[in-house]
Amino acid sequence: RHLSQSRPCSKCFRAACLILNIALREKVLPVLFAAHELYRIALDHGQAAVSEEEATFAISTLLEHAVAKLGEMNIRLHECACSTFVLSTGRPPRLGLAAALAMLMAHLERSPTRGQQRMRVHVGVLDVVGQLLRRFPGRHMGEGDESDSAAAWSPAEVQPFVAGGAHVDAVLGSRVQAAAAGLAVTVYTTLGKGSLDQVMAGLPVPVKELILEKIEEEEPVGMDDLPEGEGLDLCVTGVALRPPTHAHRAKISNTDGQEESIMDEILEDAGLVFQGGGLKVAQPKSTVVVGDGLDDDLRLLGLLEPESREPSR
Repeated sequence: RHLSQSRPCSKCFRAACLILNIALREKVLPVLFAAHELYRIALDHGQAAVSEEEATFAISTLLEHAVAKLGEMNIRLHECACSTFVLSTGRPPRLGLAAALAMLMAHLERSPTRGQQRMRVHVGVLDVVGQLLRRFPGRHMGEGDESDSAAAWSPAEVQPFVAGGAHVDAVLGSRVQAAAAGLAVTVYTTLGKGSLDQVMAGLPVPVKELILEKIEEEEPVGMDDLPEGEGLDLCVTGVALRPPTHAHRAKISNTDGQEESIMDEILEDAGLVFQGGGLKVAQPKSTVVVGDGLDDDLRLLGLLEPESREPSR
């Protein structure tokens, strides 16, 4: 409550950091979830109560505990750790994007886990990297200055994560390879094919094929159909649908003036039909009585008596 006030004090922020330094290492889930919520409140409201250097030091120290929960079997705990890390990344006093990626890579290299557990940690780290790439903009090599690295990523910073995920065991690390391929697709959709070539340098052929397959799923045009040149560095980051303008609606509603005459002809034809003028009455056909040929033949042979005729009156 004190941290969420309009003017939080530095003592409250420091006390919250001391509590978090213990609570974020707990193994009881309700305590961990409450600690992550307290961390968000302290970061949003309390960092302004201290100096920038002190806030950065506190964030860097507490993030080490959050990173340790990445890849946990409990999905909610993993998601809490991901959101905490992403929230702590940005411009000072928060952790710069380059420093955040370096922390994730160092955690991955120092992780003592083995086998399937290590694959879960690896997937968890790549999940956070993917969220950071989607939240922050990308930049080409040589663009901007050093201050831009705090809130923008480059293909060179993403390449170690893609390469590390591509070289894991294909049986145990199928999810890791898929996550690494997803990072390469994000680089391609954000910065174009030129940056994708930089990320895919030195990757195994199966992983390259997986990346190209994912790109074909994202893009209607295949990689072989893309033109060569500087235009590949351009991309569309969004689309929008706008309502039709007044001129466009007027163009749609214009007619050539022939509709009324066409309708008159249709109604005239319909009137002739319903009034009988357009109906052709079939004339009755005369009835022809055909005699029985067998009876005539019998009479000629004398086997049948002639037909009696009544006298005419």
